[in-house]
Amino acid sequence: MKTIIGQSTSASTSDVDILTVAITPPTAARVHGLVSASSVDDASTQAQIETATVVSGDAVVTTGNATVTVTSAGMTGSGSPINVALVQGTAQVSTMTVVGTVDADGAGDITVTVAGLLIDSGVGTFDVTVAVANDDTASDVGGKIRAALTDSEITDAYTISGATTDVIITADDVAANDSTLNISYVNDTAAGLTPVTANTATAVGVAQDLEDDIATKIRAVLVANANIGGETGKFTISGTGTAIILTANVIAANDALNIDIDAASTGITTAATSVATQAGSLGTGAHAVLVKGVDGDYKEVQETVWLNGIVAVNTTLSYRFINEMTIISGLVNAGAISATAANDDTVTCTISATEGKSQQAYYMIPDNGQAAKVYFKNLYADTMSGTGDAYTTLKIWTKEAGGTMILTRTFKLDDNKTFLDYDFVDFHLPPRSLVKMTGAASAGSSNIGVAMGIE
Repeated sequence: MKTIIGQSTSASTSDVDILTVAITPPTAARVHGLVSASSVDDASTQAQIETATVVSGDAVVTTGNATVTVTSAGMTGSGSPINVALVQGTAQVSTMTVVGTVDADGAGDITVTVAGLLIDSGVGTFDVTVAVANDDTASDVGGKIRAALTDSEITDAYTISGATTDVIITADDVAANDSTLNISYVNDTAAGLTPVTANTATAVGVAQDLEDDIATKIRAVLVANANIGGETGKFTISGTGTAIILTANVIAANDALNIDIDAASTGITTAATSVATQAGSLGTGAHAVLVKGVDGDYKEVQETVWLNGIVAVNTTLSYRFINEMTIISGLVNAGAISATAANDDTVTCTISATEGKSQQAYYMIPDNGQAAKVYFKNLYADTMSGTGDAYTTLKIWTKEAGGTMILTRTFKLDDNKTFLDYDFVDFHLPPRSLVKMTGAASAGSSNIGVAMGIE
């Protein structure tokens, strides 16, 4: 059942429509502009945004945990530090072991190939010829190879070391592991040694966390936290480079939000205070209105219109009649919100200031092709008159499509009966018809409130 409410605070001795603001029933479907009398009724609210930044140039010097602490009013876990694992990095080390002995008559050359992403200025490989003698042991050959790998194409980025049969290459800088780093050799004119093509990974290379890496890891732990950035979290986590950005998922008044990065134990700069990029603003008025009515084909339609204060926002749909409007987002409307036809400036519906919903006892019956009939089921009304012995007359009027308004019911309320609760029997309202109520005081004026039950 639909309940259509209407109110009039100044019914005089002549019949007046029971509504808060006079309307002009349209004769055709029209786009309507919704506008408030107050700039406060505005959907242009904004979510709070907070930004923390990892200090430029920072790099982790000691592997360990940094902490990030998000403080936000009403958030579960607010103020609780969250660990962020940071690494100083590991320089890659690869070991080649010489195998075999040079034959008694096997003196000659072997070719040693050093491979790696930084070898020979990025070419990737560098060959060195090493002379070996008859009966050289693996340890002898290992020493000769280490002594031969002194070219700057190798030593600009790597250090060669080792003892006995081992030839060790160590990256000078910590970096992600290089799968191509390798020392190998083959017999050239020499004979007897067993060729070696693969090395032992003595230490896997691990990149050092730099400023962008630190911020990426912080963003990841915040996303993973169910209270902060998870599916049920309070914020959306974003940012690139060194920025960690929290955007509130719900528009609300500004909060004492803060992101504290404490990582002194790892060598990076502590950033205890974040920056308020955008203050949260809930606004103090209405944000959106649900409009319900009948379109040009008399079908029941509705839409949500987001307000822009004193600037009109047009409906997407065209309405032959707007049956009701209700605030569905924000707070109570600070100003009267009216729906005015865009083509002729006539007002079809109004929500009076602070009332949240239109109050007009005026309703158009939709034609949705329904088989069931629509009935006026019941009526509740109350009146109050400031004039002694005055009474109030209530009237129900109906108008079929293409016809004129016809008086169909009359009720009288006096000082002995100031309210009415009445159930109708078989009060049929045809599709496309209008029904409205009027009221009049016998003397002075009356305040009237009605609720029409239509089903």
